[in-house]
Amino acid sequence: MKKYIKIAGTGSSVPDKILTNADMEKIVDTGDVWISERISAKERQHSLHGKCGAEYALEATARRINLPIDRVSEHIHNYGNTSSAPIPLALDEAVSEGRMISGDDVVLVGFGADFTWGSALIEW
Repeated sequence: MKKYIKIAGTGSSVPDKILTNADMEKIVDTGDVWISERISAKERQHSLHGKCGAEYALEATARRINLPIDRVSEHIHNYGNTSSAPIPLALDEAVSEGRMISGDDVVLVGFGADFTWGSALIEW
């Protein structure tokens, strides 16, 4: 039997805090004109408390599939932002701890360079 892959949906998650160019002027020796001429940005999202992009990708995926965040196995704080390398580590830990068994549906989320991410639903 052939199985096909399809894009079933999309999601997003961004920091709540907005940092404007006026805010940047207070932090670094620059100004709105200088920033606008170089990157055409007037504001950007600002992540608080050291939260990285991978955590936002995990939140977006969990929210999109209505998965409680406490069911998410997140390992960025243990191993760093190593793109998709934490996926096999998380799988190993979940199996070793008995949180995942044969036949379970598992959502995998990989993240790279704080700009790209993807996820997949597999049957273990």
